[in-house]
Amino acid sequence: MNRYLSILIIIFLFVVSTACGNSSSDLVRGEGYILEKNDHQILVLDRKFEGETWADIFLEYRDRRSG
Repeated sequence: MNRYLSILIIIFLFVVSTACGNSSSDLVRGEGYILEKNDHQILVLDRKFEGETWADIFLEYRDRRSG
């Protein structure tokens, strides 16, 4: 019983230390065009909408994505 508990503890510590040490987990990878950004959010779309805001293109973009 103690042997299995020791093995489980070692596996648990390994998994926790591996997950905590991954500094690239904060990174988001993908492709797109940044339409707007502020201190807490970035709005990325699949095509360019130069000179427009989300309020300007919301209905067009929503209809194109759902249809």
